[in-house]
Amino acid sequence: MRSLSKLNHRLNIVGCGLSGLSIATQLPEIADELLLIDKARGPGGRLCTRRFEDKRLDHGAVALFAKEEPFRSQLVGWHKEGVLLDYYKKDDVQYYCANSGISALPKHLAKNLNTELQQRIIKITTSKEGLILHSESGNTYQSKALVLTSPAPQTMELLANSPDIDSKQIEQDLAGVVYRKCLAAMVLTNFDYRLEDERGIIFEPNANISKVFDNQLKQRKAGNPALTFHFSEEFSDKHFELTPEERDAVITQEVRKLLGSADYQIQTHRWRYSTVKNTPFEKPILVDAEHPIVLAGEAFSNVGIQAEAAWNSGLAAAALIKSKLTLN
Repeated sequence: MRSLSKLNHRLNIVGCGLSGLSIATQLPEIADELLLIDKARGPGGRLCTRRFEDKRLDHGAVALFAKEEPFRSQLVGWHKEGVLLDYYKKDDVQYYCANSGISALPKHLAKNLNTELQQRIIKITTSKEGLILHSESGNTYQSKALVLTSPAPQTMELLANSPDIDSKQIEQDLAGVVYRKCLAAMVLTNFDYRLEDERGIIFEPNANISKVFDNQLKQRKAGNPALTFHFSEEFSDKHFELTPEERDAVITQEVRKLLGSADYQIQTHRWRYSTVKNTPFEKPILVDAEHPIVLAGEAFSNVGIQAEAAWNSGLAAAALIKSKLTLN
């Protein structure tokens, strides 16, 4: 990744997840004048790995897979490059992971791109020169065109706070995007607990847990397990808005039901926009040709789910930018 202080670009992309990275990789001709902006500390969105003691635990996406082209071939390519590893196969679909955590992929994709991280965009204004993004920290970023890949509620909030942009109808449509919430727990054990499945992953061990996987086995590493728990949609909805202390208590209780009462360390995380449940959109859309803003992301694709939908949306957004927008 390259941090860029230059404020005037041909294209700014809000969101450095898989959709934003997909767009950027499809526009090499303007790579030096393209900027990815994200509020997180690193690229990837839900392709997220957290360091916990001396371990690395994925706590967003468990694995990458594709139901069809072109993402299937893209995953094979990353595998050949050594970025991804074979994880397991289910129903003739190959699932992939990474030996240093799933965030290795977005870091690989972003390494030669211009990025500005830890910047939350709160407003868009316009000028004769183009579109200006305003961050919470007071920075401004100007560009000829703009792509927003953030989750629909965050995009709605940004557009509603940007009176220069005529987006009333789009905001109504964005309200139709519904996301699943997911609570996650990262657990370091002080004992040699092994999941029954040799892949190091089990699905729905009970009604409250959707999956548990061992990051040590995923990453081909020895040592005591480093487990990630993803909780069911019903459980996550019920406990999502509890105080951190209350939420940690109910999550710890569920972990103990599966692992017993031995000593272990737990960290928790909330994914408010875990996966798209319903969306009225089938492809990226152009908000206003006069003020060229494109909306993209997982909710703007009818091909694939999760990472596959995000990547395909980015491909379609890049094609839209090339065909409809003048970036000169």
